[in-house]
Amino acid sequence: MDRNMQKKEKNKQAKREAFDSTTVTNETMNSEKCNQVSNKSRRKRINPLVKFVMACITLAIVTLMMTTEPTIETTPEVERALTYQYSTTLNIGAILLSEDEPMDPQDRTIVHENNSEEARIWIWDFAAEDGDFVQILVNGEPIGDAFMIRHRPVELMVPTVGELQVKGVRDGGRWNYLRNPL
Repeated sequence: MDRNMQKKEKNKQAKREAFDSTTVTNETMNSEKCNQVSNKSRRKRINPLVKFVMACITLAIVTLMMTTEPTIETTPEVERALTYQYSTTLNIGAILLSEDEPMDPQDRTIVHENNSEEARIWIWDFAAEDGDFVQILVNGEPIGDAFMIRHRPVELMVPTVGELQVKGVRDGGRWNYLRNPL
C-alpha cells in the first residue's frame, strides 16, 4: 500500500507542478499583453502630438516661403540689362525691379555663333511674377511650349548657331490691362 500511496503522492506533486508552470506562463502572457496594450495606448497618445508638431513645422515653412520677398539687385549692370533686355554678367535669377514697368511689347532676337554645338541660357521674370508667358524659337521653330516665367530661372539648352527668339506670348501684368482694357 505504501507504494500506491507514493504513486498517488507523486501524481499529485506532478499535477501541482504542471499547474504552477501553467499559472506562471499565463501570468507572463498576461503581463506581455498588458505591455503591448500599454505600448499601443502610449503610441496613440504620442501619435497626435507628433502630427500636431509636424503640422506646425509645415505651416511655419509655408508661411516663411510665402512672406519672403526677393532681393532686388542694385549693381551698375542692372541699368544696362534693363536698357538692352539681356545680360551676360548678371547673377542668374537676379531680380531687377519690384514691379513691372510700362513697356511696349517686344520680342528679343539673338544672333550668335560659337564653336560648341549647344549653349545654356536661363530665362526668368526679373520683376513681379505676374503671369507673363514666353516661347523660345530657334530659326523660327518653337523648341517647346510657351511657359510662364517666374523668379526661379528656367534653364534651356539651345543651338549656338542660328537665330534664337524669346517671344512674349502673354503679358500677365497690370500694364497689359491698362493698354488693352476689357
